[in-house]
Amino acid sequence: MLNIVTSPLRQIYYRIFWGTPFKKCFYLDFLRLFFWLYPRFSFIYLKNCLKGNEDRKNKGRRSKKYICVQLDPSEGVGLQLFSWIAAKEISRRHGLTFVHRGFAYDPHSPECNWDNFFGFGEGEIQYGEITKEPNLQMIELPRLNFYYLKRAQKILLDFIVHKAYPNYEKVMFMMGYNTVLSNPSVYQLLSERYFRRREISPIQSPFRERAVKIVLHIRRGDILWIKEHGRLREILGVDYYQRVLNKVQTILKDYDLDVHLYTNVRQDKALSDYANQEGIMLHFADESADSGYQAFHAMATADILVVGRSTFSYHAGMISRGIKIMSPDTFSELLPPKNKLWMESDSQTKEFDADLFGRVFREYWDKSAH
Repeated sequence: MLNIVTSPLRQIYYRIFWGTPFKKCFYLDFLRLFFWLYPRFSFIYLKNCLKGNEDRKNKGRRSKKYICVQLDPSEGVGLQLFSWIAAKEISRRHGLTFVHRGFAYDPHSPECNWDNFFGFGEGEIQYGEITKEPNLQMIELPRLNFYYLKRAQKILLDFIVHKAYPNYEKVMFMMGYNTVLSNPSVYQLLSERYFRRREISPIQSPFRERAVKIVLHIRRGDILWIKEHGRLREILGVDYYQRVLNKVQTILKDYDLDVHLYTNVRQDKALSDYANQEGIMLHFADESADSGYQAFHAMATADILVVGRSTFSYHAGMISRGIKIMSPDTFSELLPPKNKLWMESDSQTKEFDADLFGRVFREYWDKSAH
């Protein structure tokens, strides 16, 4: 009941004070704010403070604390991967044992077994094993956005993990739905695991040998129209991808280019006409049962990836060793990593720096094996 009251208050606080000088009080006096932002954990903490004798009695006993993803079956594999990344990072940061829980049904690729594709769960504790343990408490963590509130969220998690639940308790923390965490160290782990998995279970490359491999990923939502401020507009129209590709082709006119377009659209005449006109190899989502695997692998191994407005292509870009071009309109909470292999197009013109791209590509091409 208290959460029903405080949830709107949290949103009002974020909207009014975040990005202003008042945000400092969010850091400096975070624990005080915590008591009314998250009263559930505050009351648990106060209850534990009154159990001082029991704490002393159980002092020195080994605690069992786990963390596991909480999956939303209505979300695609992209958002589910964010939950996995967040749980991995929190387990490392707070000394929790990571528990594997398989991907939920993916509405975009219902035939794909993503656990097998990524090699998840191998050598890890399984969710079904832990839930059989007696006296296990399952605690849902609040939904967190680590991209913006890194310091504040660390304090919050420290409080929940180490104060609200004492060391002698057996607890499994469940990640809040759609928790976003973009951490390079976790993506490095994901990249190593992914390419090691491809050595065991290879996927045939769609690209020509010695050609510059270019992939565009256009999500279904990019070519739909939405109503915003009383007007209809495309989220990220096909014309954006056309302008980016035309510019890349102009800069790399002396190279052999092999261009592929992947989409989760089943069929679309406009995309087909565009691909035929430009000589692009178009891959629809219903071409084969493993079309999701092929799309991710093509993006992860491309020399140049034009990232769509999709967490699916964002993850592929994060483990890719090639050059990525990303629109600032792609996500509100995710920005391109600060390294030269990520090119951000201008928010107004949707253009990217051609000179910088040319220099980075030549350096990349000279170092890569092709």
